[in-house]
Amino acid sequence: MKVHLSGVLLLGSIAFMHAQYDKNVGINIPTPTATLHLKGKGSDNTTQSLKIENSVGTNLLTVNDDGTASGSVLAGLGGGSNGKNALVRTTQESAGSNCANGGIKVETGLDTNGNGTLDTSEITDTRYVCNGSNGQGLSNGSAGGQVYLTSATSPYSVQAPKTMTGDISITDNGATTIAASAVTTAKLANQSVTVGKISATGTPGSSTFLRGDGSWAAAGGSGGGSSAIPFKKITMTTGNNNYTVTTADFGGILLFDWAAIQGNNTGTINLTLPSPATAGSGVKFKISYTSFQGGTNWACNARTPSGSMYAGNSVAPANTYVSVYFTSEFFCDGTNWYEIPES
Repeated sequence: MKVHLSGVLLLGSIAFMHAQYDKNVGINIPTPTATLHLKGKGSDNTTQSLKIENSVGTNLLTVNDDGTASGSVLAGLGGGSNGKNALVRTTQESAGSNCANGGIKVETGLDTNGNGTLDTSEITDTRYVCNGSNGQGLSNGSAGGQVYLTSATSPYSVQAPKTMTGDISITDNGATTIAASAVTTAKLANQSVTVGKISATGTPGSSTFLRGDGSWAAAGGSGGGSSAIPFKKITMTTGNNNYTVTTADFGGILLFDWAAIQGNNTGTINLTLPSPATAGSGVKFKISYTSFQGGTNWACNARTPSGSMYAGNSVAPANTYVSVYFTSEFFCDGTNWYEIPES
């Protein structure tokens, strides 16, 4: 009867467990949250949450409520021996089938013999880190310095090298040069040339103007007696008197003074003008004679590039002085000089 009861209880327990296999089982806790949920009676090592012994009472595993554990099961989990070290060996890789442009060979494996060196027999994996391909170099045979330009659209890849030509050139040492005829009037903005950029003599200012000969001259005054007209007095002497007209005389008056020539002595003017091409178009100046004693012979042998100027030989009446014998104006049109007698 006792045996039969035990069998009934065993069958009932199995049936109960089978019916409740999908539920959590708790000990000392009404609402278990794990398939097997144990709750201890305390929180230190004086009470245990789990204890397993064999039939003779040997402590196989005990878990105290403070989290510490003991038992022969743990003793069997003691530390093992140290593992083998993993080693890496790198060497240069020449250009070839593994790396077209060369690179680095990387070999790895375990140091099975413990000698600290990755021996050939210990290599278990080999990889390659290869160099990239060479970039495009300068083309041979092109003159001057070269620069690389990118394409006009994304991804803006580098194009073939270009030699800089045109108004600006670059030499092979990096020096840049602007062509002699590159800077033309058409390329200058209006009012972009300042006074400081003009090559001229003298001092520019509100009271000066720039003459055709490239010099700054004083402008004519009002009521102060000043004049922008250059005036030069040339004292005549007996015999030949040579004078060469310069650009400083343009626009002014040359006064030939004969007062020093007395009696029947003769004075001659030899006047030389610059060539019309040098003087330019629109240039003019005046000459005048004055103050020579009566009875004096005078002559004007001046010549221009286009021929003799208006003048001649004469004898002033005795015992008279001529204050102004005649005045002439010379005008150049860039091709010829012309004399315009005024009196």
